[in-house]
Amino acid sequence: MKEYDPENGTYQNVEVNPETKEVRYGELNPDEDKIVYKFKKIKHLHLFSKWWFWVICAVIVIVPWMVVLVIHHHDSQTQKLDKKEVKEVVKETMNEVKPEKIDNTLTIIDSSAKGDAYTEIIDTVVNEHTLRIYKVYYGIPELFIGDINPEDTNIVMAVRAADVGTRNEIIGLFIYKGENLGTGSKHKEGFCAVINNEIALGIDTVTPLVEDAISQKGSFFRNAPLVNSGIACAYEGEHNQKTTRRALCNFNNEIVFITCDNITMTEFSMSLADLGVKTAIYMVGAKGGYGFCRDKAGKLSTWGVNRFNIYPNVNYLIWKKK
Repeated sequence: MKEYDPENGTYQNVEVNPETKEVRYGELNPDEDKIVYKFKKIKHLHLFSKWWFWVICAVIVIVPWMVVLVIHHHDSQTQKLDKKEVKEVVKETMNEVKPEKIDNTLTIIDSSAKGDAYTEIIDTVVNEHTLRIYKVYYGIPELFIGDINPEDTNIVMAVRAADVGTRNEIIGLFIYKGENLGTGSKHKEGFCAVINNEIALGIDTVTPLVEDAISQKGSFFRNAPLVNSGIACAYEGEHNQKTTRRALCNFNNEIVFITCDNITMTEFSMSLADLGVKTAIYMVGAKGGYGFCRDKAGKLSTWGVNRFNIYPNVNYLIWKKK
């Protein structure tokens, strides 16, 4: 036996019979003042050898994973279904709503038969700038080259069209009565065409109106864009000096002429866009942008300086009486 532990009344270390699995220990009997030896069989629970132990373990470990897999599979199927439904909705929407091609060209048919031609002048303020709007009624449009006479009462409005260089060259593509007289310019995407008493205004690098003007003995010229589909075009450098600016515009589905004094190119284009202009191309401005118009009573109004008529290729967009 091992050393006796008087505090607990037992031996510190018990002895176990390896064959009988019995433990031999001693306890102090206080009445008899002697040690009594007792024997007790130890019951060992060998859990790892029990089949039901492993079943419980399997249930504890496998069942949660099965639950996770089922939830994940359900979510995946739901997401696939949602994506399929979304695709079907988008497909149906695309089939129902077909975007239309934006037509940035406005064509006005000759309406001179409705009455006597004249020009109306309307002043309006946009962004603290005074814009002057010239609107022609019943006039027949025409592109004209050469010296122009403001005393010709058959003309109800005349405005400078394409610019002319110091060597008398017309800047930008210019077709006059079916003949090409000007060179192209990548900065002049805006255009105006006059074919068979119809005037067209637009912005595009390529347009069938060029071939139409040549084949039908019409006229065509290009200038810089100011407003494209209602969006103002920005300019830098010398274009942002304040001077008189002029533009040919699509305003309320009508082609009108608009001017403004003491304004930069960018300010002018922004003011036109804020006014509601859909399309605008630049016309000759500053003092060189000479022109005139007649109101309903026949009163003549002029602007600019008529000093560029010394150039044979100076040209105008005019509206005449029938």
